[in-house]
Amino acid sequence: MPARDCPSPCPAQRHDCHTGSGHGLDNRLDTAPAPAVTAHRPPTQANSNPTECQRLPTDQVDTFFGSQTNLPRCLTTMTEIKTLEDWVVQAANGDRAALQHVLLQVKDQVYGLALRMLWHPADAEDATQEALIRITTQLSRFEGHSRFRTWAYRVATRSILNTKRGRVEGHWTFEAFSEDLLEGSEPAAPAGFTAPELALLRQEVKIACTQAMLLCLDRPHRMTYLLGEVLQLPHQEAASILELDNTLYRKRLSRARLRVQDFTVSHCSLVNRQAPCRCEGRVGTALKLERIDPKRLLFSEHPVTTIERDQVAQVTSYLQEASDGGALMRSNPQYKAPDYLLEILPD
Repeated sequence: MPARDCPSPCPAQRHDCHTGSGHGLDNRLDTAPAPAVTAHRPPTQANSNPTECQRLPTDQVDTFFGSQTNLPRCLTTMTEIKTLEDWVVQAANGDRAALQHVLLQVKDQVYGLALRMLWHPADAEDATQEALIRITTQLSRFEGHSRFRTWAYRVATRSILNTKRGRVEGHWTFEAFSEDLLEGSEPAAPAGFTAPELALLRQEVKIACTQAMLLCLDRPHRMTYLLGEVLQLPHQEAASILELDNTLYRKRLSRARLRVQDFTVSHCSLVNRQAPCRCEGRVGTALKLERIDPKRLLFSEHPVTTIERDQVAQVTSYLQEASDGGALMRSNPQYKAPDYLLEILPD
């Protein structure tokens, strides 16, 4: 972000002093950009004019933005609060705006975890809502012994593991899923759709199928696989989130990896080109069985944070190079949680 002078009077008084994009949202929850709405610093003895901005030394801001930047002092929330943990302290002390900022940084990650655990977006929304409420009500218990990301994942994981069974959970085992795939494959995609429509349908089948594979694992192994293999958290951090000792965590992750890998190599042509199941061959069966609705696609038209809808061709190209079940799962988009989930927070 280039350095610039603030006009006078300072636009921070109009709450539009800065609207830069910062780093955006990603899977790193330990640092986060400040919200666009910022407060104006009261005048100091050195500068008694409340409409005049002051400069900050660059070493006070480069750790936040990752590069040397010379910003106006009026952007106080951007320069004084540098990590998500700082925002958590503000939120725990009753700062409503800080709480909104904290939850904004974690809601997509919590939603993505819930969606992979429960398969259906509606079930994931309910589980995310409950997890965010628990994070909010337990915020004062965060003591800073770990990164906030680890703590938030621990609270969310416990909440999701204890949520009610999703509408698709309990329907599949690896054996039953194998029979279904072998019996329901067709040689070609159905007619009557344009090329872009077929691309979306193939993407819908691919994501729905890979999500269903995860449902073949029981909840403890599924969550372990998600944290260790899909999110690729360090073993010690994932074990801490699951409140397991390292030995038990590694054994559980190894069993889950083996089951998923054996299944994908045997059935999925995206991992093994010699395998019998191809996404285009499953589209017709999925339509006939009403497992997908071309007018209401659950996954391929779902708002995303990392992969845009018009990048389906790039995703398909990447999938052809997937070497294992974990890579196949990680190729799915990171989905954006509905904004309304932040509107249900307790006062």
